[in-house]
Amino acid sequence: MKLWKKLTVLFLLFLISSLAVCGTITLYHTRKINIDRTVSNYKRQLEAVSYTFDQFGARQEFEEMSETVRNAYLQFEFKKCCGAGYALLKDGGTVINLTDYDIVNPDELDENGMVQSVEKKKILILKKVLQEIEGYEIVSIQDITDTYRETERQLGLYLLIYWAVSAAAAVCVAMMVKRLLKPLKELEQAAGQLSGGNLKERVEVRSGDEVGELGAAFNRMASEIEHQMDDLKLLLGALNHEIKTPMTSIIGYSESLIHVKLPEEQRRTALNYIYQEGKRLESLSGKMMSLLGLYEEGVYEFTWIPAEALFQCVEEMEKTCAKAHGVTLKTECRGKWNYLVDPVLMESLIGNLVQNGIRASEPGDTVIMRDTEDGMEVQDFGRGIPESEIANITKAFYMVDKSRSRKEGGAGLGLAICGQIAKLHHARLEIRSREGEGTVVRIHFEDDYKTFTGR
Repeated sequence: MKLWKKLTVLFLLFLISSLAVCGTITLYHTRKINIDRTVSNYKRQLEAVSYTFDQFGARQEFEEMSETVRNAYLQFEFKKCCGAGYALLKDGGTVINLTDYDIVNPDELDENGMVQSVEKKKILILKKVLQEIEGYEIVSIQDITDTYRETERQLGLYLLIYWAVSAAAAVCVAMMVKRLLKPLKELEQAAGQLSGGNLKERVEVRSGDEVGELGAAFNRMASEIEHQMDDLKLLLGALNHEIKTPMTSIIGYSESLIHVKLPEEQRRTALNYIYQEGKRLESLSGKMMSLLGLYEEGVYEFTWIPAEALFQCVEEMEKTCAKAHGVTLKTECRGKWNYLVDPVLMESLIGNLVQNGIRASEPGDTVIMRDTEDGMEVQDFGRGIPESEIANITKAFYMVDKSRSRKEGGAGLGLAICGQIAKLHHARLEIRSREGEGTVVRIHFEDDYKTFTGR
């Protein structure tokens, strides 16, 4: 059963039960009040009739009458005074009965009266003992069926209203519940879109209640999933981006080992280089995954290392790429600066900057790696970057010249990864460029992550 149907049934059960209880209590008290009012009216009538009739017994001549004359006199006056619906009793026996019923066991009656069912009628029986005429009592027998029927009519009207209200409430409650749960339906559809691969799908949050909070939580979850997928794409692209240079070297050395008979020393050098590059790739992949939050923490190995040593490693890594483009790599170390870094990641960062510089340069140009007072920088004298594009180039997958970048093997991921690595080292990137003059990318380190040991 759908949730809206369950809620509708529950609301209706509660509403119908509440109306039934309230109606039952109301009808019961109304019936009791009507009956009590009717009984009270007939009691007052009996009091008035009894008082009037009792006055005949207070007369002087009444005492002087014989029994036969007295009975005849009382019957005559009773008919004049009381009329239909009353009976005069003496010592349990009937003197005169002006009702439509026979009086049986009058001694069981008291002045509170009683109601009996006679031939589908409700009969009220009341009794009043006379004070002046000793031994006599008046009995009132009244048909109060209409009072009970009025209660039944009220019950019928109530049931008609009850079911009409219940039906109207069922429709209204169903519509309101559907309206209230409409955001959940939209949430279900959005979840289906999300599971189908549409990571841009979001729900509109229209209220601040629990349903609105659920929608907001769903949007946050969808955004987080989209972010994680972007990170995964960034990781895959970054890994592809990072392995190109070492893989090129590995393939080159492997081909030399296969096709060229090298001296033993060169063969060992080639094998050692292949081994070192393989270990570097293994370490780099884990660090990249950790950098993007997709792998376990604690894989970084920070150590103090001179800028010159970093530059030498990068130069060795990128010499093949530089040679292929006809570009010269140059290192300028103006002082003995040491940096607290993860060597593999920092070499990757500088290597990315050097690769970007090589791709932006023309044959015969130079790419320079140098240390500065607050960090390191890579400078090229290539085509430069338009000023309007500088703010965007650190975004993942963003390329200034897409056709040329793809032709040269770029994926628009280098500077995005560089920014992540710099952030890990509590550093920041500064990019200065002019079209036709070249680009300088500087890595600014905090004081705790650099030391100067002299010139």
